[in-house]
Amino acid sequence: MQQHHNQNPKLQQQQQQQHLLRYHQLLQHPQQQRQQQQQQQQPNQQQQHQQHQQQQQQQQGLGAPQGAPQEVAKDGLREGAPQGAPQGGAPEGAPQGGGPQEGVQVAPSGAPWGAPSGAPWDFKLELIYSREWAEEQRKKEEAGRAAIKKEEESLMAAVAAFRQQEELLLQQQSHSSSSSSSSSSSSRSSSSKLLPSLSRMRSYEKKRGRYDRGHHGFFGFTFLLPSLQQLQQQQQQQLLQQLGARMLHFPAKRKQVPSMIPDQDARQELWGRSCFILDPDGNGVEVQQLDSSSSCSSIGIDAAARKKEAAINTWQTYMIEQEEDIKRQQHKQHMLQRMHDIDQAIKHHQQQQQQQQQQQQKEEKEQQQQKEEQQQQEQQQQQKEEKEQQQKEEKEQQQQQQKEEKEQQQKQKQKEKQQPQQHPEQQQQQQQQQQQQQQQQEQQQQQEQELASLLQQKKELQQQLDAFNEQQRVIDAIEQQQQQQQQEREAAAAGAALRHKGPLSPRLQKV
Repeated sequence: MQQHHNQNPKLQQQQQQQHLLRYHQLLQHPQQQRQQQQQQQQPNQQQQHQQHQQQQQQQQGLGAPQGAPQEVAKDGLREGAPQGAPQGGAPEGAPQGGGPQEGVQVAPSGAPWGAPSGAPWDFKLELIYSREWAEEQRKKEEAGRAAIKKEEESLMAAVAAFRQQEELLLQQQSHSSSSSSSSSSSSRSSSSKLLPSLSRMRSYEKKRGRYDRGHHGFFGFTFLLPSLQQLQQQQQQQLLQQLGARMLHFPAKRKQVPSMIPDQDARQELWGRSCFILDPDGNGVEVQQLDSSSSCSSIGIDAAARKKEAAINTWQTYMIEQEEDIKRQQHKQHMLQRMHDIDQAIKHHQQQQQQQQQQQQKEEKEQQQQKEEQQQQEQQQQQKEEKEQQQKEEKEQQQQQQKEEKEQQQKQKQKEKQQPQQHPEQQQQQQQQQQQQQQQQEQQQQQEQELASLLQQKKELQQQLDAFNEQQRVIDAIEQQQQQQQQEREAAAAGAALRHKGPLSPRLQKV
């Protein structure tokens, strides 16, 4: 009886140790153990069936009263057999060793196994485990995972829907701007005019310093989420984790701005192309001009293409344009100076001509006066002489006829002597007058030739100036058109940045 009593506890201890080892292996490697359990299920059942038959044969052959241990073994097999996938945790009283001396098996009275007890003792394994409970746990966890995945998918779908809506709005705006009759687009553009302009924002950023441009506010989706202050509290975090929830946040995709880019050419390309404006809630929103080159970052482009593209947008090209404009203006000033010099030379020639004409008129008047004076003097002398002759003739007609004849002869001789003296003097005067006339004619011809050349130069210069002014007018018209397109682009970019916020708040309308 005692031997059979001792054999039954030994068999029960072996079975118990097997169950405990199997349970600990299942806790450590649940997935591997599921496969092993499926493979080992049939041999384990055969071993248990053989042991159960041996116990029955021994008890029947010896004829001992074995009601209680048989029930205990059956109960132990029923309650302790690992029949399903383990997903639960062991209770606090679960044993971690394998021997009976650790107090694993406890009788209802609390005495150890070796001690005799008056009441028929019950063996009960302290592992609460069943296959249905494991299935329920697995289903619960799968449902939780599916719920979290569904929430993630709904968030991502909301993000995609928002982006699609933004693209649709941009397309509608481009279509409405192309068609002249659109009242809605005009109302939208009027709201964007109230925004601070790009030049004002650039000057503001220059005051702050360039390195402020790298700091962004998150422009993301914060719906279905608690606030950051709540998330930062550990109690909230623990509570969320206990509930099996996950904290999700989708920030805006961060764009490249000049202060973030180490490459000088790329920074120059983007420097005038991106800025920040305030949306109605006071958050900084980055606005990029809607150009082909600034619509995407230039980080992925090879160096040659990036340099070529950046060279178009740098301050160097601006300075080259300025230098060309300065040269053209200097050329214009030079032409204007030549025109001024030619005008002065023409005035000088005209004044000389007037002076010469006045001198000629004066000389002619003097000559006429001299001739008139000479004629008057000659007439007076003749009159005097005639009077004297008459008096003498009246007085001395009778007395001095002979003397008068002599005097007349003498006078005639004197006149003949005076005539050859006056003749060479007149010839000299005539020669001098002819020389003066020739010199005057040559001077007049030279002056006329100079005047004609000056007038020709003036005409050519005037044509050059007209062509230059026409070029300047075309250049100014192109620049004005470019400025107008730039203003339209800025207004469109500002309107696109604020489209998601609806109409402007009163605070921004004041701005």
